[in-house]
Order: sequence, then C-alpha cells, then structure tokens
Amino acid sequence: MPLNYSKWDKLELSDDSDIEGHPNVDKKSLIRWKQRDIHERREVRKHKMNELDEEIKTSNILLPRIAALISAVSTNGPKEFSSLTERLKTQPSADGPAELPGAPKPPSYDEMILQLLYKVWGDVKDNSGVDVQDQEKLEKALVKELKGHEQKLGERVKECQEELKTLEEESHAKITSDDIHEGWDSKDVEIAPSAPPPKHKKAHKTTETTIETLNSPKPVDLPRAPEVKRGGEETSGYEADEADDDDDEEDGEDLPTLTPDLLQFSRIGVGKYAESYQFLQKNKSVLGPGALDALFMAGYQAQLKKDSKYALACIHQALLLQYCEKLGKDGIALFFQRMSSGNQKAQAVFMKDVNDTYTLMKQRVEATRAEESEGRETIQLQVENGVNSISFNIPEGPPPPDDRPLEISFEGVEEGEQPDLEEIRAWLKRRWAIWQGFTPKLRKALESKSLERVNKVLEDMSVEEAEKVVADMQEGGILNFAEEGIRDETPAGKAAREAGASASA
Repeated sequence: MPLNYSKWDKLELSDDSDIEGHPNVDKKSLIRWKQRDIHERREVRKHKMNELDEEIKTSNILLPRIAALISAVSTNGPKEFSSLTERLKTQPSADGPAELPGAPKPPSYDEMILQLLYKVWGDVKDNSGVDVQDQEKLEKALVKELKGHEQKLGERVKECQEELKTLEEESHAKITSDDIHEGWDSKDVEIAPSAPPPKHKKAHKTTETTIETLNSPKPVDLPRAPEVKRGGEETSGYEADEADDDDDEEDGEDLPTLTPDLLQFSRIGVGKYAESYQFLQKNKSVLGPGALDALFMAGYQAQLKKDSKYALACIHQALLLQYCEKLGKDGIALFFQRMSSGNQKAQAVFMKDVNDTYTLMKQRVEATRAEESEGRETIQLQVENGVNSISFNIPEGPPPPDDRPLEISFEGVEEGEQPDLEEIRAWLKRRWAIWQGFTPKLRKALESKSLERVNKVLEDMSVEEAEKVVADMQEGGILNFAEEGIRDETPAGKAAREAGASASA
C-alpha cells in the first residue's frame, strides 16, 4: 500500500536555503525581513477578508430595503419617495455595520439609504431630462434609477464573494499558527449524586363558617360543611387541603413584570408609531426576552382593574414588538416604514389583530371574574324569617356650627332624663363624618333606600371592608334593623345554615 504524504503539502518549512542576499548584508537580518514580510502579507490578507465579509453582509441588508423602496415608489408614486426621504432625514436609525479596528466609523443603514435617495433624485433631476411636475414620468425615472443601483449592488456582491473565496483559498494553502487548535480532549469526572430535596410537610388549612351578629360579643362557630364531588361522594378536608396546596404552588410561580422602560413604552398609546419608533431607537432593552409576556400580563391586569384604555395600549405595544420580531433582522425599520408611509391596508391588518387579541383577553377576564364571584365570601344584609325590617336613615346635612344652638324638642322627656346637648352635637358630627367617609357609590345606594342596591355594593367589597361599613352604618344610626346579622353567602355557608336548620327541626 503506497504511503500518502499529501497531508504535508500545506506545511511550509524554512531551512534558510532559499534565502540569497548580498554578502555585505547579514543573513540573519534577511531571514527576519522575510519572516516579517510573510506576516505582513498575511495580516493584509486577513484585513481584506474582513472588509469583504462586512461589505457582503451590509449589501445583503441593503438589497431588501432597496427592493422595498422600489415596490413602495411603484405603488404610491413620487410622494412615497419624498416621505421616505423626509423620514430618514428626521428619524434616522442608529443601526449600522460593525466598526472594523483601525477604520473610521461606518455610516448607519439609514444614512446609506438616504445618500442613495439623494443621488437618485439628483440624477433624475439633472441628467434624465424628466419634468419633475409630471408625476407619471417622474415615477418611472425614479424606479429605473433605483433598479439600476440595485443591479449594481448585486453585481458588487458577486465580485466580493469571488474575491473572498480566492483569498480564503490562498490563506488555507499553507498551515499557519491561526490553524492550530486543540484536536480532542477528554476527561472523566465522577460527579456525586445530588441529595434529594427535603420534603416539606404541608400545612393543612381548615375553613370555618361563621355567622356574626353585630350586637353579640363572640361569633358562633359552625362545623365545616363537606364538599361534594360530581359523583355525589363527599371529599375529606385533607383532600381539599392538598388541592389548595397545589394552587398555592402554582400561584407562587414568577410572573413577568414590566421594567421601567417597558412601563414607559406601554404608556405611549395606540397608533403613535413615530413616538414608539423613537423610543425603540433609544431603549434597546425593550426588545429583550420576556417583554411580550410582560406587556400581555400588564394588559390582563389592567383589564381586571377595568382600565380598558391602558389594557388596549399594552396589547397594541406587545403586538408591535411581535411584528417587528417576525419581520427579521431589520424588522423594526420595515414595520414602521409601512405604518408611517400611509399604507392603509397594513394599518388595518395590524389594528384588526390588536382588536381581536384585546377582545379575546377581555372575554377571558370576564370569565375569570365570573369564576371568582361564585366562590367569594360576601357580606349581605337580609331580613330574618320575614319578620324583621331593615331601613336606612340618611343624614340631611352637616350639624350646625358650634356657635349656633341645637334646636331639639324634648317633649315628653322628664327634666332629669334629658340628654346632654354637647354629646348630641358630638354624635351628629361623628354621624356626618361617617356619611362623608362612604364612597359615592355606597351613598347613592343608601339614598335610594333600596336593600338590593346596598347589598350589590357590599358584594363588590371584601369581607373586612364590608364588615367595617356595616359597623359604621350602625354606629351612625344609618342602618336600622331589629336584629343585626352578618351572613356568610358562600356555598359552604349556605350548606352550614341548611344543616343547622335541619338539625334544629
């Protein structure tokens, strides 16, 4: 079997035999000069390859933008050419090619396109002989010039690719120090098995149903009502506690939150594309991972708080970022170019997506509210057994000032049993302060003297807040009923009352 020595073809050996110089020149100096010449030519070749590679990348980014310019001018005419020129002049993007070491900073992509537009306009105006007032001929001339530059740029890309290929073959012709790399490496590390995580003992939660009467010093505790499965089987409190523990673990997961930049971006508003574009140019952190989820979550929470305007703005900005991401590397410039160029079709498609997404989120929020309202504890005022009556005594106005006497009739009250006027004045002040402390919605419901409307307002409050409101109404003499009671209207509370009624029967 013949031996193959081809792997040594790229090995460049120097035995100094090929170096011939003047006898008066030191041979060591000649060797050092030749080595320096080899390294200098290698560095020049490497620098040229980097320049060609960067030029190819830049041209591949500019070619789609020029094609988009041709399409826009062909569709909308010379006015599109003027609007694009004005936008690139007033709102240029900072995105551009990478800066090569030792070279001046290259212009941005928008600056390159702007220079191209200036050149095209100058050539059409000065050399083509076209009347700029004739829109149809001007459009054809602009499109022709743009296509010519597109063709030249495409040819230049092919030339750069061929030259780069030649230089790469030349650089790989000989083995250099840059080609030296580690062929393989292996090592065995014994990793100790990780200890299993400690099992945390679950704290069992219990739920108790309580019926309180406002005048009684202590609440009466009733046993917990059993929960019923679909098949009619009762579940134990332990099983219910395990389900609650699972819910707690799910609620503890980290939810995406808005960063300060994202919060400012979400408040720009719907349809303000120029402001959004300027903000994205100055704050690249908005484009980071997790921004979409944070904006969608902020919109969902805003809708839960019934702030529909801000919720729609969050959905709008989230989909704006999503569209820019899907359009590729230069997606931001392409998206805002279409939105700000007066393209009604593109704007209609985008806004339809925004409205559809917002509608779905709104429906989900309404479903969530309905689910929460079914099992939420509420405070309700109810008449017991159809005997007691509930009425509301609304204060007609603030008490008279301290310098004016109170006009109160004590007819039928004996001389020693008449109350102190200062205590009455203090109570009237307290009564008016309690009334002013109620929300406008609650005051309006009390003024209607409708028990149903008052209960509806109490239903929207938390249990603690509703208890305080009922206590304040009783303290101020606004709530009048023979037997005051606070009832638990949850399903468990109703089941407990029914169980107590059947037991007493």
